[in-house]
Amino acid sequence: MKDYHINLFYSEEDEGYIADIPDLKHCSAFGSTPEEALREVLKARAAWLEAAREHGSLSLNLAIVLSFIKWREQAQKVSTIKGPLGKCKEVNILRNTLNSQQL
Repeated sequence: MKDYHINLFYSEEDEGYIADIPDLKHCSAFGSTPEEALREVLKARAAWLEAAREHGSLSLNLAIVLSFIKWREQAQKVSTIKGPLGKCKEVNILRNTLNSQQL
């Protein structure tokens, strides 16, 4: 697997650590510790890349949402997302979809 640069920083607004991978659009994760954020972004990366392979003909945004759904199934409920990530269009679409389907 290709190595991707990972940014890791503390967010006062989210009161925790955020890790993101700039080369993979919207691939980011939250953790209460740097280690947790890193573990979660590695899971998100795997899901992102899997969705891109499976859904290569779909739009990038849809592939991102599908990968995020897979990742979130193993993480906390979508309603707990705060800060900038919680306000992005794809997360709101996902949140509305999950709420309407009662997953």
